[in-house]
Amino acid sequence: MALARLIGLLLDDITHAAPGYDGIRPAAGLRRAVEEDWKGRPAPFTLPRAELEALRDG
Repeated sequence: MALARLIGLLLDDITHAAPGYDGIRPAAGLRRAVEEDWKGRPAPFTLPRAELEALRDG
């Protein structure tokens, strides 16, 4: 969940520092992608900004 939160913060401000635990949940689409959809995907892989924004906003 921390990775999804960081992706969301960086989409808004690329210079944002990594968050500490504050209980704020990331967008559902990003959380689902990080926890389920991207499992087993061979590294390294590239995600276009538009795809990340769609996951965040969807």
